[in-house]
Amino acid sequence: LAIGIAVAEWWPIPPAAAALAAGVMTAALFWAARGRRLFGVTVLGLAASIGAAAAAGARPRPPPDLVDGKRWILVGDVADTPERTAHGARVPIDLIAVERDGLRRSVDVRVLVLIDGPPVEPLLPGDRVRVPAELHRPRGFVNPGAPDAARRAAAEGIAAVASAHAAALSRLDVLYQTAENWPELLTVLQHE
Repeated sequence: LAIGIAVAEWWPIPPAAAALAAGVMTAALFWAARGRRLFGVTVLGLAASIGAAAAAGARPRPPPDLVDGKRWILVGDVADTPERTAHGARVPIDLIAVERDGLRRSVDVRVLVLIDGPPVEPLLPGDRVRVPAELHRPRGFVNPGAPDAARRAAAEGIAAVASAHAAALSRLDVLYQTAENWPELLTVLQHE
C-alpha cells in the first residue's frame, strides 16, 4: 500500500487509471494463484495499485476548464473563518458559480483564495463573496522543510487555489429566507 500511495503522491495518476491498474492486478492475482507462479510479486503489485487508487481518489479534483489559467469571477460562500497568515489571509470558499465573458455557470467545489492583506470587510462563514481570480491546482513541497500545501488542501477538501488582492474580495449582501428573518423579508418585499 505504501508504495502505491508514494507513487500517486509523486505522479498525478487519474483515479480511473489507478482503479484499472488494481483491476488488472486482481486478474493477475487469480492467474498467479492458478499457476502457482509469482504469487508474492502479484500480491505486492495488487497492494501497490490499491494504494495508488486510494491516494488518487483522496484528492478533490476541480473541473478541468476551471484551472485553465484564465481569470474567472468566483461567486461563493465563505466556508470557514479566514485564517491570518504572515502576508495576508487564507479564505476558503464554497463556490456556487463562476463567470467569464458574460457567461455564468454553476459549480460545486471548494477553493482557497489567498489574499495579500486582511479582508477589507469582516468575513464570517456563510457570507456570500465575489472575487476575480485565476484558479490553479494546489502544489506540494514548494519550499523544502515547509508543510505540504497540496496535502493540507486535500485534507480540507480544497480542489483549487487562487490569489487576489484583499480589495478585490467583496462581500455580497444576500437576504436569506429563513424563519428568523421573515419580518425583514416582508418589509423588503413591500418596498419593491
